[in-house]
Amino acid sequence: MGSLGTVRKGLAWPFWNRRERRLRAGWRITTMLALYLAITIATMVTIESLLPGLGEYAAPFGIALTGLLTAWLAVRFLDGRRLRSLGLRVDHRWWRELLVGVGFGLFTTGGVLAIYLAMGWGTIDGWFVAEDGLFVVAFGLSVATYAAVALLEELLFRGYFVTNATEGVPSGLVRPLGRLVPRRWLAGVPVVIAVAVSSLVFAEFHGDSLTAMDYLHFWLAGVLLAIPYVLTGRLWLSIGLHWAFNVGLTSLFNVEGGLPALIRLEIDGPSLWVGEAALTETAMIAVTILLVLVWARWRGFTHLDDAFRRDSDPVESHAVADD
Repeated sequence: MGSLGTVRKGLAWPFWNRRERRLRAGWRITTMLALYLAITIATMVTIESLLPGLGEYAAPFGIALTGLLTAWLAVRFLDGRRLRSLGLRVDHRWWRELLVGVGFGLFTTGGVLAIYLAMGWGTIDGWFVAEDGLFVVAFGLSVATYAAVALLEELLFRGYFVTNATEGVPSGLVRPLGRLVPRRWLAGVPVVIAVAVSSLVFAEFHGDSLTAMDYLHFWLAGVLLAIPYVLTGRLWLSIGLHWAFNVGLTSLFNVEGGLPALIRLEIDGPSLWVGEAALTETAMIAVTILLVLVWARWRGFTHLDDAFRRDSDPVESHAVADD
């Protein structure tokens, strides 16, 4: 019996964390992503069946529901946590950080617009343009849809993915770095790895055949959106930034084309610098990363460790929990 028990433990070890009595971090993240895809398909089928022809109006609710349901099921049954532990704590700072995030997002996209106009790569071709119907309705739907997308992706890719990936970095990978970097930096190593990996997966979810430039663009965007979360412990700034970034690129400043558009932009410039994932957008993302770090230092958010996940964590908090 003893040897059989040892074999069973050995077989379970790659999947199950005995000390925490839950799946290991990598499997929790994989299960969450599979759950997200399944709920997305189910939501799309349900909307199409119950509201034929009204999918665009129901999309914001469907997207938000998908994100909240996926996150709740994952944290409740895979992690043993509460939903608020993913950075949704509401206190006196949440709305301020949301507005700061919106400001950063508008700075990034407004900077792209300014560069296009200054370089002659874009000209304003109209105002308040919609494909059909009222501009206000089309613009409102766009704003609501991008708000739902921001909530979903920040909950899953930053709140859930980064938190669990931080816990999953093996201490055996971190300890040897103590010979190369100051010991006070070691607590930040799992966070850096988690942000880098989550941003890579985030990039992969944004296209089927991405080029190296596309990967760099979306990876940097993922890093930009993760930094406020790991420094403040809240998702509000990331949600505001993500929402304003998407709205700014499309329906507000139109630098990626499409309708509706508050400013209709006619774009004609070198493909290396103009368009989605081109160098202008990527450079502005890099500049915004620096500005967010300056803001964080000014506000006193200077410690890069696993403090962002401690407040509502029912299991003993370890930066490297999946040995």
